Amino acid sequence: MFASDNGGCPEEDINTKFKSTKLEDFGTVASYEAVEEKWATVQNTPLRKWKTYSHEGGIRTPLIVHWPAGIKKAGSLSDQPGHLIDIMPTLVELTGATYPGAVDGKPLLPMQGVSLLPAFNGKQLVRPNPIYWQYKSGGAIRDGQMKAVFWDSKGQPRQWELYDFSRVRNETDDLSQTMPEKLEAMKKQWQEWYDSVSAE
Repeated sequence: MFASDNGGCPEEDINTKFKSTKLEDFGTVASYEAVEEKWATVQNTPLRKWKTYSHEGGIRTPLIVHWPAGIKKAGSLSDQPGHLIDIMPTLVELTGATYPGAVDGKPLLPMQGVSLLPAFNGKQLVRPNPIYWQYKSGGAIRDGQMKAVFWDSKGQPRQWELYDFSRVRNETDDLSQTMPEKLEAMKKQWQEWYDSVSAE
């Protein structure tokens, strides 16, 4: 399984050597390039926003899986959403392992995701819980085709947006004003999740 890093880098100055041509710099922080917002937008088109945001341009990445013995249709594509929390359940199912409830008498957090094995062969994932994100000043919740997302701007009240990916997948059709009840319910779910993980 191979996944890329997330989002274009909109920073202007990140205190690194930009565009190093030294072979020994390849893959190090010295080869990390910030391209500013305009080029980061081009990198992420047609998705909105960039790295550190919870909009699709900041969180969506490809996942490439090579498994000739298990994937029946080589070269197939799936647009189902996955998350890093799905890797552990996938490996546990694949290997037939048992995820422990505790180690050395200390309870382990239960697995949070779902196995991706059905998606590897074109089947629909059954996800009983939403997927959540929070990083820096942004956060999001995705439940099925619905996604609520925010970014906190300094000195401004938090602005939530609501999108239905069954209609438009690139977050250009904000439904927060036309579906306020749905947005409020998703905001509440996100806050309950955030409070639960912040307390640990």
